[in-house]
Amino acid sequence: EKLTRQIFDAIYYFSIFIYAKVIVSGVDFIPECYGGAGNCDSMGMHWPKMKFTEKMRWYIIIQFGHHLHNLVYHTVAMKSVGNYFEMITHHYATVVSLFYSYFTNWEDYALIILVSHDVSDGFLNFGKALRDVGWGSTMLMNANYALLAFYWFYHDDRHDDDCRVKCDEQRAYS
Repeated sequence: EKLTRQIFDAIYYFSIFIYAKVIVSGVDFIPECYGGAGNCDSMGMHWPKMKFTEKMRWYIIIQFGHHLHNLVYHTVAMKSVGNYFEMITHHYATVVSLFYSYFTNWEDYALIILVSHDVSDGFLNFGKALRDVGWGSTMLMNANYALLAFYWFYHDDRHDDDCRVKCDEQRAYS
């Protein structure tokens, strides 16, 4: 059961990442450093009446459902894990944030945050699946965690910093 969940989650996160990149392509209120056609000042420019497409709304709803499922599943079925309360807090914060962003029309920010974390969650779950099948000390496992570390450091640090610098430059020249 644990292995099946890890494999499903790895496939889910990689697939939902690709789906998100496709649906934000060319969108004027998503910064280009996240795959859209806008800049940082265009974030929230349509608030409070967001111009989210139906596919974008479905993306948020699917993500909400997935994270709500994780919250309920973890609360009920995983009481014996060592990081129980940390994961409950994580899942609760994610569900509340998604709920809040959807009903206050801040989905553009929610989408960017989710896209920023989907690939790393995919690598993390794929690594757990490799561990669970006994490939914990293989080259594939090492490559997976090297890609995870690269993505964390590049995307969550370098990429986001580059995006902020680009936004600051755009504001300075406006």
